[in-house]
Amino acid sequence: MKINLVLVAVICLTNLFFGQNYGSSLDHFNFYSEIRSREYEIKVYMTENYDVNNPEKYPSIYFQDGFLYLANIKATTHFANLYNENKIGDFVAIFIKPDERLEELAFFQKGEFSSFIATELVPFIDSSYNTSNDPAKRIMMGLSYGGNLSAYLCYRYPNVFRNCALQSAAFRPMYDVFNLYFNGEKRDIDFYAIWGTDERPIDADMRRYRDALIDKGYSFVWEEHDG
Repeated sequence: MKINLVLVAVICLTNLFFGQNYGSSLDHFNFYSEIRSREYEIKVYMTENYDVNNPEKYPSIYFQDGFLYLANIKATTHFANLYNENKIGDFVAIFIKPDERLEELAFFQKGEFSSFIATELVPFIDSSYNTSNDPAKRIMMGLSYGGNLSAYLCYRYPNVFRNCALQSAAFRPMYDVFNLYFNGEKRDIDFYAIWGTDERPIDADMRRYRDALIDKGYSFVWEEHDG
């Protein structure tokens, strides 16, 4: 059974489930970035039947503001419930904790931070875990400024991440990532997004972003929720 990465992203963005993580495992380590000259806390989640010797390598999903997804959104509980309901298969999830959040996700350090993830962290994960190096089997996902960074990173490295999931992405105040997609050449990226109608002005930005990308021929799956 193959994992439905879109289902994982949508479930994490919409609902909370309560349960146990069963036979899954969660690694926790510090990773030193030569590009950023500092260490980052990383957690790596593996589903119950993850097998390091499986010849079919696993898809992966990377979370910006990853420790927030673990602590507040209970991501691993979502995974466990979906897995035990046979709605998803085995995969690996990587949770990244930023060091200088606003600078790395929204402002002037996001270029270096993106390079760290795409050129240092991803190769390390693929060499340390049984994950696929096919960009179509990777998702980059984030909320708020993490969504801003996710869109930026996917635009710069579509050969690394083919899928981009955005939860109420905060493109303000710089709009540089927003304009990359408006004015730049089209990339081979599939989008999945969700936001609420009361998240002003993010809701208006997300509608503009959706409409512009659909006009440019991007695949864009989206949900807008009241409230």
